[in-house]
Amino acid sequence: MKGRREESVPLTDTFNKFISEDLKLRGGQEVYFCDNGAGLPQWSSVKQMGKTFDRICNRLEIDGVKPLHGFRAFVATKLLQNGVDVSLVRDILRHKELSTTLGYLNRSKMPYLDAMNRLSIAM
Repeated sequence: MKGRREESVPLTDTFNKFISEDLKLRGGQEVYFCDNGAGLPQWSSVKQMGKTFDRICNRLEIDGVKPLHGFRAFVATKLLQNGVDVSLVRDILRHKELSTTLGYLNRSKMPYLDAMNRLSIAM
């Protein structure tokens, strides 16, 4: 869910395999991936989910992190670092502005040397 809009996001083959295996092990009363064991969702809102992750971070003494946003940031950063087109990453994250997506680029970890070495290959 983003911006109070629920949409689907494509899952990797690895994650789909994990989900398929997990579903085989579930009881009939477990209908949600993150359910409470009684067939009901573990969280009824994103806010409740965020509070749960906040408590976990506090117990682990992790400060200054937005846990749920951190997952999005991790995915965006990894996609960009691995050469996925920034417009495609923007669409996956459902950003309206390309500049928002570009904010995930960590320039200190950009493969500048690799980019420059491509000039040698091209010549």
